[in-house]
Amino acid sequence: MLPGTIELVKLETELYHALFLASKYISGGSSEDKIALEKSLSTMTKYKTKHHYYHFYEDIEHLEKIEEIVQVAGNFITELILLKKKGAGLEDLHILQMRMNKAIGENLTPLINSYVEHHIREADERVKITKRETTAFRKIMIIASMAILFLALIISFFIAQLISKPIIKLKETSQKITEGNLDYKIEVRSKDEVGELAHSFNKMTNNLQKTTVSLDYA
Repeated sequence: MLPGTIELVKLETELYHALFLASKYISGGSSEDKIALEKSLSTMTKYKTKHHYYHFYEDIEHLEKIEEIVQVAGNFITELILLKKKGAGLEDLHILQMRMNKAIGENLTPLINSYVEHHIREADERVKITKRETTAFRKIMIIASMAILFLALIISFFIAQLISKPIIKLKETSQKITEGNLDYKIEVRSKDEVGELAHSFNKMTNNLQKTTVSLDYA
């Protein structure tokens, strides 16, 4: 949007430049002035085309009015060149110049200014919307991060419980065996490394119990 608005401002500037060139052409009438005036019209057409390119999505009425602005300016320039070529007097040329000044100064440029102001307000509103969306997204990310952190803490707690409980059980079993209670067994509920350790511990207790029984019968 902003590049299209810039092209619109350039178009307005070129309209005033055309007024200056028209006044210069009326006073001097050299071929260089004529070429400069024709080039100014070509430049306005270029800016209009670029504006349409950036604002193709806007309502057709807006684009048609911009088209009309360039067409009106072009008609004045063409009429001025033809009158000068036919050898029109200064009075006729000045009358045309006054009409051109009035059309551009009182009608065309205010219309362009209203469009520029509209585009600026629209761009400002989009910036505000983007800021609000960015703030909302940042809040969502903070809440999501906190939720993930909380979930990670809960998972870590349960994992710690799953690991620590069998180890505590192993410690209690070794204490019972130290006290001579070889009938105490660890309940094996998992098949992971801790479960294998508990199973080996139970197997060791059984072997120790068998050895003790054998010694008692000997």
